[in-house]
Amino acid sequence: MDVIAKLLGPVRLKVLRFFLQHEEGAFEDKDIAKRLKISLPALRKELKFLLTLGLLKVKMSLVVPTSTRSKRRKCKGWYIVKQPVLGPLRRFLFNTVPFRHDEVLSRLKGVGKIKLLILAGVFIQNDESPIDILIAGDSLRRASIETILRSMEAEIGRELNYAVFDTDDFLYRMEAFDKFIREVLESPHQKVINRISLKGREG
Repeated sequence: MDVIAKLLGPVRLKVLRFFLQHEEGAFEDKDIAKRLKISLPALRKELKFLLTLGLLKVKMSLVVPTSTRSKRRKCKGWYIVKQPVLGPLRRFLFNTVPFRHDEVLSRLKGVGKIKLLILAGVFIQNDESPIDILIAGDSLRRASIETILRSMEAEIGRELNYAVFDTDDFLYRMEAFDKFIREVLESPHQKVINRISLKGREG
């Protein structure tokens, strides 16, 4: 757990990061709790605290649903109040990467034979990349990978852009000059695992 999480508490940190990355729209407390994987009572305690500080407000409105398959519905929605303090607060909370490389490797242990693991975007504090994490390998347990990444999303406070490929599929796309793969490799990134001797711009 990083220093900021120890100062603010893990729940408050998750809630603040969530709202700072979702400044548009209002969200129902049940949806926020589900997305951040925290209990509803713990979330409501933090929402009330941030309400007293003037950082959040709540009103009846069309809330943004957790699932894209759900429709917007009118109910009590929480939203962040736009004010000058948000800029400095955002820089304070996002001035470090959310997970060290060894933490990412530890979480992905046992998901299959990873031949390539690329971290970019939020993991290197760079917005140029079209992706946050790319995994290529053999015998990959995709359901397990998705579960792990969803858990990481809850801690970061926003969705991760990621892609998972079988090694043969990834190599085929490379040879075919796939546009997406090219964009990933030409954008700043870090190769944490590179067992296919892949070259590209590191940053």
